[in-house]
Amino acid sequence: MPKLDWHQETLYVLLAGMEAIWLSALLGLVSRPDPGLRLVRSPWALLAVTLSALWLSRLVNRLRLDLTRSRLLILYLAGLTVLLMLKAGVYSGYPWWNLDWLGQAFADAARPFAWPEAYALVVAAGLYLWWRGLRLGRERPSPGTVYFRFQVGLAALVVACLSPVFYRSLARPAVGLIFGFFSVSLLAVAAARLQAIARGPKPFQGRHWLGILVAFTLLVLFSSALLASLGLEEAASWLWTGLGLAGHYLGRVLFLLLVPLGLLAELLVYILRHLRSRFMAGDLPTPPPQLQERTQETLPPLAENTLLVHALSWLLFALLAALVLALLARSFRQSRRRPVEETEEIRESLGGMSLLFADLATWWDRLLGRLRVKRRQVAAPRAPYPEPGTAEYRLALSIRQIYVKLLALGAAREHPRQPPQTPYEYAQMISGALPDSSAEIGLITEVYVRVRYGASPVNDSQEAAVRQAWERVRHQAFFR
Repeated sequence: MPKLDWHQETLYVLLAGMEAIWLSALLGLVSRPDPGLRLVRSPWALLAVTLSALWLSRLVNRLRLDLTRSRLLILYLAGLTVLLMLKAGVYSGYPWWNLDWLGQAFADAARPFAWPEAYALVVAAGLYLWWRGLRLGRERPSPGTVYFRFQVGLAALVVACLSPVFYRSLARPAVGLIFGFFSVSLLAVAAARLQAIARGPKPFQGRHWLGILVAFTLLVLFSSALLASLGLEEAASWLWTGLGLAGHYLGRVLFLLLVPLGLLAELLVYILRHLRSRFMAGDLPTPPPQLQERTQETLPPLAENTLLVHALSWLLFALLAALVLALLARSFRQSRRRPVEETEEIRESLGGMSLLFADLATWWDRLLGRLRVKRRQVAAPRAPYPEPGTAEYRLALSIRQIYVKLLALGAAREHPRQPPQTPYEYAQMISGALPDSSAEIGLITEVYVRVRYGASPVNDSQEAAVRQAWERVRHQAFFR
């Protein structure tokens, strides 16, 4: 049984928490204050369902069933989870020992076009969270993954906060959800960065940070004691006074730089309040007296021309909407970008000084061979490569295609094959990422090397064994 990585599991919990928070905000936006929908509006309940999907799928993977049985078991567990969510939310009035709620649930399921709102939202939320839990189990979290999920959640929270401005019937999300999302996101980013640093090479200051801190502290203490023993208190006070003056003038410069930004932010807040008043009942909000005086002194045309204020309001709203759409489009484009260049089959471009010297020696022998008397040599017999269209060619091509899929899987798991790596070295590396599939990866690599570089062909039984091994590898990687 592989050792449990607590850092990885903590990161999984944080990512699931991010998704549960913004999904809870959206579901609370579109759902009415119905007691049956209390479950889907709770981020804790959504987090529990997501983690259940993640960990139950891993348990199914540990059973090492075939692909069809594993999928059926996953569907059964997902359906059972949705039924429990319906019991806890929609049919909470029934006692647990009374199974009449189960008959009512199946009766409602038989009328898909007449589902109650609470029933439809609970079923949709349960299936979506199971799908996200399965997808989360397939990913290997990295800082890029966390950043993409943060962008998606931030866009969802922006939609949840701006929608009540235009539709007064919608409820605003709780402030605690917003603060909770940012807090969990910061923790997820920190955990992902720590995990990325732990995988990579550690610099000198990363390995000895405690010793550097202690040495620097002792240096400051001994330097201060030396200055005091030599009677240089006056020099130290001069130094402290100089630093204080520098900080004072630096603060004044920063104040002069930040005052215009503060005035601009105050004006933008007034424009946003005006934009809000256009879509909700009430008169135009009155700006504070300080802003009126500054506006009349600095920007008189803007204060007098209402049409210009309206135009700026719509322009600001359009810019914000375009920015959100651009961030979403960029995130989805980056997430769908596949490392095509990392899945090539031929990567044995080995380099190094030894190969350079070997090439020079071969060139020198070839040059001297032209001056020698040529002798007849009998070439060793070599088995030709299978001709296209034959059964041997089809089997060899199938083996090589399966190996290319293995390379693509490794690249998707952030373990691409490097040019100096041989197939056997790469098999050891990817087996570390997929320890449950080490035997299957070894079989695929062995048969591929025989087809790619050897002279012995493969038969139908060997090709079928490699194909079954690849199906097991893909299945175990899917649920990991």
